[in-house]
Amino acid sequence: IRMAYRAKTSVLNLQGDFLHTDGLEALTPMNKHLLDTDVRFPNLIKIAVRAIKLMVSMLTENSERVILLIAQGNHDLSSSQWLQSLFEMYYEDCPNVEVIVSPNPYYCIEHGKTMLVFHHGHRADTTKMAQIIPGMFPKEWGNTEYRYAHMGHRHHKLIKEGFGLIVEQ
Repeated sequence: IRMAYRAKTSVLNLQGDFLHTDGLEALTPMNKHLLDTDVRFPNLIKIAVRAIKLMVSMLTENSERVILLIAQGNHDLSSSQWLQSLFEMYYEDCPNVEVIVSPNPYYCIEHGKTMLVFHHGHRADTTKMAQIIPGMFPKEWGNTEYRYAHMGHRHHKLIKEGFGLIVEQ
């Protein structure tokens, strides 16, 4: 971050599953799949909060405006929500830090003529995004010329382009 050019706006996108586990049991919330963890959940909370604070602090030194997006993933359905609320309250008096708070697992940032969409990928794959996003964010879709979606979840690189949207996993 410190080596990058000074930016007007920076987006810190935590693409979901940031905590990897959503509670005291090392299981996925929905399907109860066993997760490999090497730290107790209270310690994980401390590490995550400190890491996010450090990243935002570094970005504020190098950007006029910072947008913090903690996306919901399939491993952290609840934790992503309380992290959003925690940091919204923490930065409520910082006019240059915006925290996106939403129970919707699809997120949109309009930046000039560019639309940035974020989704972990646990609810829709890359082929369905171009069908979902225009209806979910019609105002932003109509205001922009360039549209990009960023996804995680699946652990391989894939880029799809079609119907006015470039989707990168």
